[in-house]
Amino acid sequence: MVGIQVQTAQLENALRALGSATGKELRRALREDLGRPLVADLIKFTPPNTFKGARQQSHTEQRKIGQSRVRMDLRRLFKGKAQLDAMGKAKGTLGASIARAVKAGDITLANQLLTRGHWKETAAYEPTRALHRAARNSRGRVAKTAKGIFVHNEAARREFLADRLRFVGLGKSGWNTAADGVGLAARHRPAYVRALGGAGVYTEEGSASSPVMTLGNNVPHIQEAGRELRIIDAALKVRRQFLPKQLEQTLRAIARKARVKAA
Repeated sequence: MVGIQVQTAQLENALRALGSATGKELRRALREDLGRPLVADLIKFTPPNTFKGARQQSHTEQRKIGQSRVRMDLRRLFKGKAQLDAMGKAKGTLGASIARAVKAGDITLANQLLTRGHWKETAAYEPTRALHRAARNSRGRVAKTAKGIFVHNEAARREFLADRLRFVGLGKSGWNTAADGVGLAARHRPAYVRALGGAGVYTEEGSASSPVMTLGNNVPHIQEAGRELRIIDAALKVRRQFLPKQLEQTLRAIARKARVKAA
């Protein structure tokens, strides 16, 4: 699990001051003033994104980044008619024979010819999740070392791409449970993320004076991405920077209201 236990001790002074200024109990301040913006940042920092500058990217931009990566990965892994036509023209007699065999659906012959030519590619009737899964690395991307697969069924190839595009944002959806737990507003969690069912964790424990909030993302490939991209560290760093500023703004707002009432 990619997860974190957030205790008041981490930002205790600012949280206690916020709770005191706003009349919130500490557990509520932990949930609303730290938990909500933290989960919003965790969603932003979780792929797809460019990571650097992720907080400034819109959810639409991040989704397009993910879709672009899926298209690139699948077109590189599952080679269709265009690649077969190009191979038939550029790779001589053997290339043309392989292309004809794949287009005819004779996958056995195609693989025999690929082996004879010592080519790294293989052939398959259509894309499958098993073939895709075998080619992916721990971050969920098609590995650069993965061998291309020539595919006979062009319609199935297009359908497989469309199906995989529906799951862009699955990693982000692993924070849905935490987002529900802290009451994160919908604008911080776009519809395409809310619609996906990535597993996650949210619990509140501890005492009233020392509450503990646990957040977790159980989507498998995000666990590796979390370590590599430092998703949690990045999100917590932002909160450490912004929570004191949030306290200052809140206190100023309270002071302004007090002056207005006094007038």
